Amino acid sequence: MSLVGRWKTRGGGKVPTRDRSRGQPDAPAPREAAVDGRRRRLSSTRPLGPRRGAGPALPGQAMDAVNLACCLLAALLYYNTLDAGFVYDDSRAILTNQDVLQSTPLSRLLADDFWGTPLAHGGSHGSYRPLCVLTFRLNHLLGGFQPFGYHLANVCLHCLATALVVKVARALFPPQARVGVAAAGLTFAAHPVHSEAVAGVVGRADLAACVLYLASFLCYVAHARARDLRLAAAGAGGCCRRRPRAGAELLAAAGCVAAAAGAVLAKETGLTALGVCACYDLLLHYGRWRSRSPRELLAKRRPRQVLASLLMLGLALAALLAARMRLMGAHYPVFATADNPTARCSSALTRLLTFCYLPAFNFALLLCPRWLSFDWGMDAIPRVTSLSDPRNLATLLFYGCLYRAARSSASRLGVPAPGRLPDAAAARSQRAGKHRRHPPRRKDRPPPPGAVGDATTCPVCKHNLANNHHSLLCRNTNNNNNIPAAEEPGAVAQCACRPRDRRHGRPAAAPGGGRHLGRAELVLLSLAFLTIPFLPATNLFFYVGFVVAERVLYIPSVGYCLLVGVGCHAIHERTNRRLVLVCLVLLLVNFGVRTLLRNRDWHDEERLYRSGIHINPPKAYGNLGSVLSSQGRTSEAERAFRMALRHRGNMADVHYNLGVIQQGKFFHVTSLFVQ
Repeated sequence: MSLVGRWKTRGGGKVPTRDRSRGQPDAPAPREAAVDGRRRRLSSTRPLGPRRGAGPALPGQAMDAVNLACCLLAALLYYNTLDAGFVYDDSRAILTNQDVLQSTPLSRLLADDFWGTPLAHGGSHGSYRPLCVLTFRLNHLLGGFQPFGYHLANVCLHCLATALVVKVARALFPPQARVGVAAAGLTFAAHPVHSEAVAGVVGRADLAACVLYLASFLCYVAHARARDLRLAAAGAGGCCRRRPRAGAELLAAAGCVAAAAGAVLAKETGLTALGVCACYDLLLHYGRWRSRSPRELLAKRRPRQVLASLLMLGLALAALLAARMRLMGAHYPVFATADNPTARCSSALTRLLTFCYLPAFNFALLLCPRWLSFDWGMDAIPRVTSLSDPRNLATLLFYGCLYRAARSSASRLGVPAPGRLPDAAAARSQRAGKHRRHPPRRKDRPPPPGAVGDATTCPVCKHNLANNHHSLLCRNTNNNNNIPAAEEPGAVAQCACRPRDRRHGRPAAAPGGGRHLGRAELVLLSLAFLTIPFLPATNLFFYVGFVVAERVLYIPSVGYCLLVGVGCHAIHERTNRRLVLVCLVLLLVNFGVRTLLRNRDWHDEERLYRSGIHINPPKAYGNLGSVLSSQGRTSEAERAFRMALRHRGNMADVHYNLGVIQQGKFFHVTSLFVQ
């Protein structure tokens, strides 16, 4: 055969034909080959999907619409909080906090606690949140003590947190799980348990911490993907078209640690963000490494890189924890008995049973947020004093279901369903084919070993890598001039070429980079989001100044919403789509109406305290009496104080306020008698 080879005319142009005896393309003439190569490169970069307006929207465009819809729902539901005032703890944190004023030096923010008390003072609350106080200071700089700006900032932070929840779900869920991503974002936007964090200005600490928490997690996801993509490109020996940018991996890791540090400066629970990041990296690779020994794993490059990332997280966590403990000093904050009466109980059995029951109670608030209160202290939740208490059954049921879900998901890590295709429609048709008499169609069958799509074939040119060659088109498209070497002796080398998605005209995901989690991994990571941020508030490791606080559930609710998204996606795959949509709409309507009604309770202090009478009568009546007394409604205030003492007779501040009212009435009667 000559150097020019055989030519075939097609559409007025010449293209090289293949010599079938050797399996290699003939070498074209130099000039024609250069022109043909330019045409091929231009055609390879041209989108293969439908044109604009001629087909369905791209996944990125659909996800942007979902993100916009979730943020819009969050803004509409909390629009009625913009005209609210300062209620409950807002007065102490803003109106009487000297650190909010512009006359106070900025250095005091680093030395005082959240309420403006020096950390070295014996009566300090111990809550170190200078970033949150800095946002209050900016609000005061722009609008003084007008409540509108403070509430507007809270609503904007909630919308931003909702957008980040959608982004987290999009990064974790498979591409076809659009319903699951939308369900997670919409549920987070409309959940009524967020009313205290958004409608109360003091809840900004939880809002800011959640935003930075999710930002830290997304940065670590980017770090893990850049790391895996770099390792895939290095192991492919030039067979990978997409390579990570220089410094992207290190920049993402620095962003993860910086965002976690910012979350800690907003609220103490932000320290657990690094733990969730570590869980993500472990779940990302545990399924493929569970059957190998530690010695085999450490002998390979990828496990060593993952271990280095986990070591970086551990060092950052230790540094942040050491800095936090040094700022707190040698003394620990002391809380009043009324705030957490169980912590002062002398019975160890009562403390254990009650503190084990409280996580189940908090999860019940996420499931059914019907009973909400501004304060759950005193005797709002009676203590579990004996083993015969029926609430122990709820505790056992909660931990049993949690253990069952975690164990079932852990046993399925790295075990794909046999014959299951990644596309949801193909999976449904495959399951439906089991009940037909005739075998499933060719496209529904799982690919046999060595077939197209297997690790031994190139996904672009469909050539078997055992022959150690790619086609000319594949070499020009992916710039792969050689074949990667296999890691294990006797194994066939894997190809890292990236085929193009013919439906949307975009490159497919590269092996080892940007892999979405499976259903079992999603469930475990959602449980990590649900439990790890809640650990500091359980009273199991150290005592805190509350029994139950709805604002503390703001970050753990991300895990709950992700579980809702996983469930909606699973039901959407197996049953009728309309059923999922109807259930999701009913859930959102229920949550939305409850959120709107709960926001009205946070409009002013009188409404807020009246709404908590059926849950915490002594605290609600005592605070209501103080509000009515400040408004000059002494008869109603006296009645409220007497009701508070009827439920709890050892409240010294209520006795004092009632005595002041009685003294005022005595002076009034005396003045009338003198006249």
